[in-house]
Amino acid sequence: MKNGTKYSYGIMILIAILNLWSLRSLDAELSKPLLPQWKGYFEVASWAGKNLGADAVIATRIGQEFYLYSTRKTVQFPFIENADKILGYLNYKKVTHIVSDDLDYPITDMRKNTGPTLEILRKVNPESLKEVYHSNRGETKLFELQYIPPIKGIEDGNDKKIKGF
Repeated sequence: MKNGTKYSYGIMILIAILNLWSLRSLDAELSKPLLPQWKGYFEVASWAGKNLGADAVIATRIGQEFYLYSTRKTVQFPFIENADKILGYLNYKKVTHIVSDDLDYPITDMRKNTGPTLEILRKVNPESLKEVYHSNRGETKLFELQYIPPIKGIEDGNDKKIKGF
C-alpha cells in the first residue's frame, strides 16, 4: 500500500465520522417542536395543497417552505410601496393567492411583513382580497386575489415598468 493511499483512507474515515456527527446534530434540531406560528403557516400550506387547483400561484414571503407542504407554485411576495408596480408584479407572475403571516423571518437584510403591501391593494380595490382560509390561531391567512382592473400601462407582463421582477 502506498503512503498516499493510506492517508487518503484516513481522511475519508475522518470525513465520515464528522458527517455522522453533523447528522446527529441535525436530527436533534428536527425533533424539536415547531413554534406555533410555523405550525399555522404549514397548516395553511397543507390546506392550499388539498384545496387549490394545480394552476394556483401563491405569493408568500417564504416560498420554499410553503411549497414543501402545498406543492403549489410559489413566488416571492412583493414588498413594493407603489400600487401600479404591485399590480404589475402580481399580473406578471400570474398570482392567484397571497399568504399573510406573522413569522419573524428575515427577508434579505430586513424584517418585513405583508401588511403594508396588502393595505395598498385594499386601497386600490377594497374587494381585491378575499380570505379563503386561516390557521387555527388565525396568525396565517390565505387570500384569493380578486380581479383588479388594470391600471394604465400594466395591462400585461410585457410592460417595461415591471421588467426585472
